[in-house]
Amino acid sequence: MVEQPVFPGYLFARLTPYDAATVKTTRGVVQILGPAPDRFSIVPDEQVEAVRTMVESRLTVDPYPYLKVGTRVEVKHGPMKGLQGILVDRRKRLRLVISVDLLGKSISAEVSAEQVEAI
Repeated sequence: MVEQPVFPGYLFARLTPYDAATVKTTRGVVQILGPAPDRFSIVPDEQVEAVRTMVESRLTVDPYPYLKVGTRVEVKHGPMKGLQGILVDRRKRLRLVISVDLLGKSISAEVSAEQVEAI
């Protein structure tokens, strides 16, 4: 098994403005994402937690093209119970896609149709 980052090159962090100034000068940091040099973007906690839950579930997760459209669903059973995401049909199995809007990136995991309900 080979492990690789879900979102290569990105680090999620909780920063104060003071911390951001320190991080910006850290070797290897290219930039902090944001609409202006003095403002950084906020990834909603639910999206960070959803990615963490998928990765920690020990299910196979794969990077997935970012999707803006699709049916939003909630997982009702299993190790990802309570997660919401976009559902994509794939070969008699379903894939739940969790997107991080700010990055325009997503990851996906296979789930059974019985595990999800449309919301």
